[in-house]
Amino acid sequence: MRKMELKIAEAFREGRATKISNTEVRVTADGSVIMLLHGNVIAVKENGKTSVTFSGWVTRTTCSRLRAIGVMASIERGLPYINGRAVTSTEIVSV
Repeated sequence: MRKMELKIAEAFREGRATKISNTEVRVTADGSVIMLLHGNVIAVKENGKTSVTFSGWVTRTTCSRLRAIGVMASIERGLPYINGRAVTSTEIVSV
């Protein structure tokens, strides 16, 4: 895992806004925490529950950012998987 991913994952867990390169963590007024990659939402934490998505971009970078926050994300034969289950590229999955 890259050093910047460790910092981004820490900010996401702690609910602290930060931006490093193409990845950003935002905190909303109601306390929800949002992770964006290239401006696309890939993870949301609200009320203690986390939901993730490839947000239409099935890439190794998206997988890497999701793995940094503890999600088993992978791509096999061009298809996205979250926690061992095949998903669509835009499906939102609770983890």
